[in-house]
Amino acid sequence: MYVIPPTYRQLAVSVGLEIKDGYQVDAVRQWAELILRQYLAPLPPYGPEGDGWPLGRDVRRAELEAVAVQVEGVEFLKGLTLWIPKGGTDYESKDLLELERWEVPEVVDVKVISGDPLPPDKPYDPAPPPIDENVVPLPPDAC
Repeated sequence: MYVIPPTYRQLAVSVGLEIKDGYQVDAVRQWAELILRQYLAPLPPYGPEGDGWPLGRDVRRAELEAVAVQVEGVEFLKGLTLWIPKGGTDYESKDLLELERWEVPEVVDVKVISGDPLPPDKPYDPAPPPIDENVVPLPPDAC
């Protein structure tokens, strides 16, 4: 009998959310990213059933959408893209990552933003906070 480790297939996920009123955008974004990473994790106590990602189970975009939309504070998804590295900095968008029976997913990046999903090669740059003209800034030593 030979025991070999699984082969990891890389993938990146990009999600665009519409956040419900009254929820802090960054908190919802970070929570959605954590939930997706845990859902795709190969080891317990994470994965779809809490036993880690099963060997050979395909990764479906629709399944990840169902997971992301359950995060508290998410009104709806504007989109979710599953990116598969093709080599170097090239990625291919897919709805399904088919895995062989000895493979599990390896998450290389998860980008969750408020708005439309980003391509894998574009960094997330949050918008600066709005400037309130009625607030007078204090010097740091006065705080």
